[in-house]
Amino acid sequence: MGAVNVNILWITGKCGGCDDVPTQMGDWTCPNPGDSKVCWQSFVDYFNLQEADGSPAQYRKNTIYFKPDCSPHERKGRTGGENFGVLAKVPVLVK
Repeated sequence: MGAVNVNILWITGKCGGCDDVPTQMGDWTCPNPGDSKVCWQSFVDYFNLQEADGSPAQYRKNTIYFKPDCSPHERKGRTGGENFGVLAKVPVLVK
């Protein structure tokens, strides 16, 4: 049993043909900030974003691009109460 963090990398809006692509994030910087296609391809390659079939992620409107992080999480909370994002040492199912 465990938990997975989902790291949101980019969120697109309603316009399908927008040039609203990232130009830098963390250690990554677009090699040609004036060319949205180059930036998107570089971003996808750097973060290894993939479609369900394993092909490189395409830019789409109304889409959230994310990467799961499956690294171990330390359990330090207690069972019960509201969810504040702290994992319980002994997890239980509640109604």
